Amino acid sequence: MADRLYGDVVADTGSVSVAILLRSSIDNSRMTGVAAGSVNATFFRQGDAAPTTITMVALGSSSAPWASGGWRELSSGGMPGWYRLDIPNPAFASGADWVALQISVAGTFGFDVPYRIQSAALIPDQILKRDFSAVEAVSAAAGRSLLNAMRLLRNRWATTSTAITVYKEDDSTPAWTGALATAVGAAQITSIDPT
Repeated sequence: MADRLYGDVVADTGSVSVAILLRSSIDNSRMTGVAAGSVNATFFRQGDAAPTTITMVALGSSSAPWASGGWRELSSGGMPGWYRLDIPNPAFASGADWVALQISVAGTFGFDVPYRIQSAALIPDQILKRDFSAVEAVSAAAGRSLLNAMRLLRNRWATTSTAITVYKEDDSTPAWTGALATAVGAAQITSIDPT
């Protein structure tokens, strides 16, 4: 598992911290001053028989180093109701496609969120299998981008005695050109058009 979804967290990633917003279940106001000891937190991974309880730990500051189960209010004055939670590393271990996180605090709506777990191998696999014609539909490629480098290997290109033109994925629109140096008497490749 952990190779089916293009997800939120790469499998086996450690030291993941998330922001949690707690609101009152009475009037929907932001809850401030919630200490680590008042928080019940669990996670449930795909395939588990039961939820795993997170042992909560009070962090010394909102910028403290990551600690499994770490909890800290970000700023009761500047960002009331927001807290930092350090999710234990086993939650994102490879072997599952998702993990569900549940935070329960008396008097609040609580916090429930699923995270998809993405295989670390999936990212390069998706890049290598990507249809580059879809990339420029979003935005133009930079001159020295990976996309333009790959075009020379796969797309149509043509040369003259002084220049090379590499085409976009439609094999008719120029993507980039470059100067060529030639040698008298050398055989010249004039074009290639992959099918």
